[in-house]
Amino acid sequence: MLQVLADRWWVVLLRGILAIGAGIATLAWPGLTLVLLIFLIGIATLAWPGLTGILLLSLIAGWAIARGIMEIIVAIRLRKVIDNEIMMGLSGLLSIGFGALLIMYPGEGALAMAMFIGAFLIAVGVTAVILSFRLKGLKSKLRGMA
Repeated sequence: MLQVLADRWWVVLLRGILAIGAGIATLAWPGLTLVLLIFLIGIATLAWPGLTGILLLSLIAGWAIARGIMEIIVAIRLRKVIDNEIMMGLSGLLSIGFGALLIMYPGEGALAMAMFIGAFLIAVGVTAVILSFRLKGLKSKLRGMA
């Protein structure tokens, strides 16, 4: 493998030169670059709808996992300030579980993903409503302390 790379060193050089040129062009014309990227994504969506669906699914899964991790971190940090911070932690676990399910079963199709999203949103919404009432109670406690 190393021999093949050494024999084709010029391909790596060409790739580097093209990357530098593309970087300079992007910095010189950022608006045009954005329009071009949007146009290319529009073409890719039409040419490869299955791949676009998998990429969208991956984006949603990554967002859900990142959101879940952040919610758990916030719940841990707020544990001394609010009661029943467990609801926020549960919401975080739900987010992580949702993201993991999307990653584990990507080929189940757009309808399954839509069903997962619907169930996920209901569960997260319920936990957020419960948490909001806990925060409302905290507001009253804090006003009483002042």
